[in-house]
Amino acid sequence: MMSIITKVVLLSLVICIAAPAATQTLVPQEDGGNIIPIDEQLPFPENYDLALKFMKKQQAINQQAAAYYYGQQALRFARNNKDEPLIIEAIQAIARFHQTQGQYDRADSLYLQGLAYVTQPLQKASLYLDRVGIGARTRNWQETPAHLQKARELIGQDTLSPTMANYHFRAGVYEFEAKQNMVEALVHYQQAKKIKGITTRARTSINNNLGIIYGAVNDFEKAYSLNEENLKIAIEEKDLMGELFSYYGLAFSAGMLDDDTSLMHYCQKAIDLHNTTGISTAFGYVYSLMGEYYMNQNQLDSANFYLQKGIAISKEQGENKELVDCYQGMMKLHSLKNEDVIAIEYGELGLQLGTRVDHEIEEPLAALYEKRGNYQRAYALLRKSWTKQAELDQSKTNISLMAKLLEGRFEQERTQQALEHQQTLTKQRFTLVTSALALLIFLTLLMLFLQARSRRKLQKLNRSLTESNDALMQFAYITSHDLKEPVRNITSFSGLLKRRLAERGITTEETDFLNFITSNAVVLKEIVDSLQVFTKISFGELEHEAVALKEVFQTVENNLQQFILETNGRLTFHNPQQIKKIFFTRPMLVLVLQNLIQNGFKYNESDHPEVTVHVATSTKGKTFFQVNDNGIGIEEEYFERIFTPFKTLTNKSITQSSGLGLSICKTILERYGGSIHVASDGKNGSTFSFWI
Repeated sequence: MMSIITKVVLLSLVICIAAPAATQTLVPQEDGGNIIPIDEQLPFPENYDLALKFMKKQQAINQQAAAYYYGQQALRFARNNKDEPLIIEAIQAIARFHQTQGQYDRADSLYLQGLAYVTQPLQKASLYLDRVGIGARTRNWQETPAHLQKARELIGQDTLSPTMANYHFRAGVYEFEAKQNMVEALVHYQQAKKIKGITTRARTSINNNLGIIYGAVNDFEKAYSLNEENLKIAIEEKDLMGELFSYYGLAFSAGMLDDDTSLMHYCQKAIDLHNTTGISTAFGYVYSLMGEYYMNQNQLDSANFYLQKGIAISKEQGENKELVDCYQGMMKLHSLKNEDVIAIEYGELGLQLGTRVDHEIEEPLAALYEKRGNYQRAYALLRKSWTKQAELDQSKTNISLMAKLLEGRFEQERTQQALEHQQTLTKQRFTLVTSALALLIFLTLLMLFLQARSRRKLQKLNRSLTESNDALMQFAYITSHDLKEPVRNITSFSGLLKRRLAERGITTEETDFLNFITSNAVVLKEIVDSLQVFTKISFGELEHEAVALKEVFQTVENNLQQFILETNGRLTFHNPQQIKKIFFTRPMLVLVLQNLIQNGFKYNESDHPEVTVHVATSTKGKTFFQVNDNGIGIEEEYFERIFTPFKTLTNKSITQSSGLGLSICKTILERYGGSIHVASDGKNGSTFSFWI
C-alpha cells in the first residue's frame, strides 16, 4: 500500500504534466486538503537544494503558497533519488513551514509520517524531538517524556552529534516549562552549547531560552543582551523564526527594565515581520505585551483590544502558553477596573491551562478571592503558589551549597596557579639543556610534550573554572529569586492569618507570634538581597569612573535620612582638602559608606548617636576614608569575625541584619585593590578606616 506522501507526489506529477500552459499550476497539499494555485511564472527548481533555497526565499517575502509549492518539489526530488536523509529533511522543512503558520496538527501529522518511513536512528530521533517541539507550543506534555526517552535511546553512544544537542535543548524546554525545574533546564542548555557543530539556529534557540530563565530570576539585563546577540545572528543568517523570537525577548526585557519606548519598538518590529513573512508562531505573546504596556499607561480600552487579539490568535493556533499570558493580562485589566468577578474568571481560565514558573496568576488571584471574602480559596491559591516555587530544585536554596561552590572555585584557582608555575619551570629547564647538543633534540621533544600536556590541562581547567563561575552566578540569581517567594508567602499568610484571627479576637500572645514571624521574614529578605550583592561583587566585572565625592555624600545622606531621624542621630562629613573626585565606581562607594554609617547608628545606645566621615589624600596618591561613631564599640577579639559573611555579634532577629554588610564592604575594597580596618577599645565607639 502506498503511503500518503507517495500518493501526493504521484498526484503532483500527474497534475504538473496534465496542466495546460495557462496562468497557473495546481499543486496538491500533502495532507489531501484543498489544492493551491501557484503562478506558473515561478522559476522551476532544477534540483533538491534549489527547491529548498526557493522555499526559504518565498517565505521571506510572505509568498506562503509558493513556499509550500517549493517544499513539495524538494520532497519530489528526494523521493525520485530514493535518498532517505533528504526525504526526511524535506518532510521536516514542510512540517516546520506549517509550524510557522501556527498549523501544529498538520506539522505533527507530517512528523508521524516521517517516523513511519525513516530507518536511520539519528533521523528518527530528530523527528521525535520535533514532536516534543509541537508539544511545547501547544503545552500538551502528555507524550513528551516518552518522545524524549525514545530519542535518547536512538541517539545511543553518539553523544557529540547535533542531534544530541537538540535532545538537550528539547529536554531543557520540558524541564523548565512543564516541570518548572530551572536547574535541570540550565544543565541541559549548557550541555547543548558544549557540543560542537550545532547550527546557528540551535544556538540562538538555546540563548533565547536562557534569556527566559534569566528573566524568571529577574536578571533582565542579561536576558536583554542575549536577545540582542540572537537578533544580530538571526538577521545575518536570515533566520526569520530566530528574528521573531528575538523581538519577543527584547520586548519583554525592555518592559521589565521600564523602557517602554523599546518595548513598543520591538513589538512593532515583530508585527512588521509577521505582516511581511506571515510567520505567526507564538504571536499572541506580542499582543499580551502590548496589553500590559497600555495598562501601565492607564489606557484600558487599548489594553483590552490587544489582549482580546492575543486571545483570538492563540486560540486559533492552539498555543496555550501565550493564551495563559493573555488571560493573565485580562485578569489584571479587570482587577484595575474593579470588575473582580470577571478578573477571577480569567484567572481561573489561565490556571486550567497550566501555568509556567514565569506566570504570576495564583497570588494576584488569591488577592481577588481574599477581597471578596473567600478566604478558603485564597488560602488554597497561596499554598499552590508556594508549592510551585518550593518544587523548584530545593538544593538551590541551600546556602551551604553556595559555600561548596566557592570552595571549589578557589581550589581550581590554586590548581591553575600550580599548573602555570609548572609551565614556567618547564621552560627554564629547557633553557638549561641547550648547551648539550646531543641531548638537545631529545629534551626539546620532551619539553614540548610536557608543555602540550600542561597546556591541555590548563585549558581544561580554565573551561571548568568558567563553567563553575557561570553556575555560581546562575545559582545566585536563582537562589535570590526562589528565596524571595517563600518570604513573600510568609508575609502573605501572616497577614491572612492575622485577619482571620481578628474576626474572632486575637490575643496578645498571638499578636507577638505573628510579629515574630514578620520580623524574621525581614531578616531573611535582607540576607537574600545581601547574598545577591555579595556574589555579584565577588565575580562581576570591575568598573571604574570619576566619582564626585560631594554627590556621593549627598546620596548617602538622602538614603539614610529617615534612619537618622528615627535614631535622633547626626551625620557629618569632613573634607578639609576639598577633594572633588576619586577614581572608583560610584555605586560601590555609596554602598560601602552607607553600610558603615548605618552600622554606626544601628549599634549605638547613645541618646544622640553621631557618625563622622573624614576623607583625605595620602602621599601615595590614594584616598583615605575614616568613619567614626560613638556607638557600643567592638572588642579586639571580634575584629576579624565581623568581616566574615553571615557573622554578627548580636541576634539577627533583633538587629534585622544579614551579617553580610561588612563582608560586602571588605570584598568591594579588596576587589579594587584597597583594604579596610577597624579600631575600637570595646566601649567608646568604633573607627573604620579604608583606602582607595
